[in-house]
Amino acid sequence: NPDAVIEVADDGQSLWISPTHGPPIDLRYLANGGQLFLVLRPSSLLGSEEGERVFDALGPRALAGRDFVLQATGFEWMDIERLLVALYPNEGQPLDVAMVVTLRESKSNDELLQAWHDPKETGKAHKFYQGSPWAYYIPPAGGGRTFAVMPPKLMNEMLAMDGPPL
Repeated sequence: NPDAVIEVADDGQSLWISPTHGPPIDLRYLANGGQLFLVLRPSSLLGSEEGERVFDALGPRALAGRDFVLQATGFEWMDIERLLVALYPNEGQPLDVAMVVTLRESKSNDELLQAWHDPKETGKAHKFYQGSPWAYYIPPAGGGRTFAVMPPKLMNEMLAMDGPPL
């Protein structure tokens, strides 16, 4: 009966059980305050004929998004295994974007820096690289596959936290 009301006692857990299997999304290397998170697997999506059709069906904004990711990260979508995108409010300006990229294959620091057009090393407690307009962080545990890209103000906040966002 679609009109029937079913009441479930709140045991403090049931309403918060994930509707999927597996671990929660890993938000390491992002700053606090993200309002929208997107997790994509670009190489898997574009690695099949069906995935390419899905991407094409998304239209010109999807192409613009792919170009945006290439410009910011220095890598094509087929090179990216996992892309975590977070959007942040920006005081009435366009949203700030932060990305955590996991590449399909490891890259040396020199290869990463070349892809980012040789940004300058900066940071006191934690080393990161400042380009224009992006800042880049290569986490020691990333194995040459994972890096973060975001505006410098978010980079400083993320590195000051020294852990995942709240």
